[in-house]
Amino acid sequence: RDQRLGRCPLLMRWLWPHRATPDCLQPDQLAALRQAVLDSPYLAATDLNEGFEGTSGFTLLGDPTFLSHAGVTLYRLFCGFGLAVVVGVALGIAGVGSPLVGALLRPVIRVLAPVPKIALYPAFILTLGFDHSSKIALVFADAVFPILLATYQGALSVEPKLVWSARAMGVSKLKTLFTVVLTAALPSILTGCRIGLVISCIVVFLSEMISSTDG
Repeated sequence: RDQRLGRCPLLMRWLWPHRATPDCLQPDQLAALRQAVLDSPYLAATDLNEGFEGTSGFTLLGDPTFLSHAGVTLYRLFCGFGLAVVVGVALGIAGVGSPLVGALLRPVIRVLAPVPKIALYPAFILTLGFDHSSKIALVFADAVFPILLATYQGALSVEPKLVWSARAMGVSKLKTLFTVVLTAALPSILTGCRIGLVISCIVVFLSEMISSTDG
């Protein structure tokens, strides 16, 4: 390590006087810096308590402005997440039930799933505007792939004997998908929905921080 540092003495000679350590600050300067950058947990808890408590109890929860903004955020969140659940589960089951749909679906998942969907948000704003539509579209785009992948993999892992038994008893292929495959893949689907819901919460807050005056 000493040998590596000795190879760049000029860099270390420049960095050393500019190091940001508590030793180079006076106590009052250090306290002011900490307060400006990040409040202590005690101050954060005090501010939160003052925001919620009042003469009538939890006044913030009764504030019409707060409830209106919270309702807008929840509307965007559950619209995008609900669409993602419907589309993701439907495509995942269809990809297992139909070889053609599965063959078309796999390349799309491999190409689009790793793409960071927040990079598409400017395109959503240009095409859908600054209203609810662009934010719902972003939530949908981020949440649909975890649900789709979980549904597809869960449906693929269903025991084939269950499907064969249902088909042998005269159950149609479409009904088998919904009564046997979908039911057996439900734990995996719920896992994908849980992941998608967490991602939806993060994305809806991020979209409102970028381009929103409500929510």
